[in-house]
Amino acid sequence: MKKMLLLFLFLFLTGCSLKPSIEVEGVEDKKIYTTEQTVQIDEKLAGQFTMKLNEEDIQPGHTIKENGAYKLEIEAKKWGIKETKTISFEIDDQPPNEPSFHDAPLDRYFKKAKLRLKRVEDVTYEFLLDGEPYMDTATEQDSSLIIYAEEGDHTFNIIAKKKNGLTSETTIPFSMNNTMFSREEIDLFYEIMFKTEEDDYMLGKWLSDTNVQVHGTPTDEDLEALESYLEQVNVILPIDLILVDNEAGRSPQNRIDIYFVPKNQFYDLGWDEDISGITGFTSYYPYYTGEGFGRSDIIVGIEEEERDRKLTILNLLLYSLGIPNRFDEDDSESIITPNSTDKIELSDEYKKMIEILYLGEIRLGMNETRIEKAIKHRIIEDE
Repeated sequence: MKKMLLLFLFLFLTGCSLKPSIEVEGVEDKKIYTTEQTVQIDEKLAGQFTMKLNEEDIQPGHTIKENGAYKLEIEAKKWGIKETKTISFEIDDQPPNEPSFHDAPLDRYFKKAKLRLKRVEDVTYEFLLDGEPYMDTATEQDSSLIIYAEEGDHTFNIIAKKKNGLTSETTIPFSMNNTMFSREEIDLFYEIMFKTEEDDYMLGKWLSDTNVQVHGTPTDEDLEALESYLEQVNVILPIDLILVDNEAGRSPQNRIDIYFVPKNQFYDLGWDEDISGITGFTSYYPYYTGEGFGRSDIIVGIEEEERDRKLTILNLLLYSLGIPNRFDEDDSESIITPNSTDKIELSDEYKKMIEILYLGEIRLGMNETRIEKAIKHRIIEDE
């Protein structure tokens, strides 16, 4: 009894505790780590102890490297007194997947943009419109994002964040186009687009910036006219047609090649009919990739008078943009502003045709019925 009292007195004076204490370094309960963690324990305070990680014995200094959920169980004994401690934690060094959508976002919207975000469990989202915080509009009934913005160009950022603190981001550039069209303009669009003699015609357009490359022997007047046409249509298009030098090299897709050659070379470039009476042609139709047009060839005969060549270039450029070719029709000059002389200007009617075709609501391969339904909110009906 005397020895026991002396022992307690010694422990009291030295500050030692009869009760084990479990002090762990390296991991904390309910924490998520993005890097490897090394488990340490104060062995002096713990006394005799065992450590199990997911039911496997480990020793102090054990390093955990693999992603996953872990449960660290520690049992310590000292002077017959037992203490236990459980620490649950995770290692996850993976950021969330970039935010994605059920439907591909459009380039242009009318009055509001609707994005059907694929929301992921245990991931939170932050939204920025033109760099400013934007409120999440999701409800239990509809998880869509509704974006209201003024007319013009905008940027919408979606930042996904996991519990580990890592993030990923998707940036969506878009424009808000609130233009309305008269019933007469829409009906003219249908007439031009679908009253064609091409049996296999299918509506198409370019969906991204496209290089324009010139070959052959154009005159200075030809190049000046082409540059003017590109400038006129680029004001309307949501993409850019970019005139590039031959030295730039040809990209395998997203390009329009324009050849200025003698008519006797038309056959070498794909023409298989009589060349009399024509001043140029384009490839039958720009071929489709999964993302719209991929390439188009425009061939212009250099023997024609300057004005005829200018009209040919403009007609075939429109055709390459997706406007069916009216070049052989009597009203081929309807594409230009009346009384155009030296500088040929695209007519207002055809500017509208391009604007309608390149609306975000109009998708590849749509027919008249589907287009009518898609853009009905933009049509001003006659009273």
